[in-house]
Amino acid sequence: RARLAATEDATEIASAAAVFQPAVFLLEFQRGDPAPVVRELVLRLLDMLCSGAIRLEIGPTQPP
Repeated sequence: RARLAATEDATEIASAAAVFQPAVFLLEFQRGDPAPVVRELVLRLLDMLCSGAIRLEIGPTQPP
């Protein structure tokens, strides 16, 4: 989280957002919003995961 919060690198921010793609749809990432906007959303997502506010289900990696 600290590394992501400190970076301005759009590639690194996009990579962090892409990790959650199968389970979490970040519209701002999909439509190409600026990296700082996406970074704040990914940081909020990480905070929610750490606090237990949301939980990602483990499931198949490919649709049936």
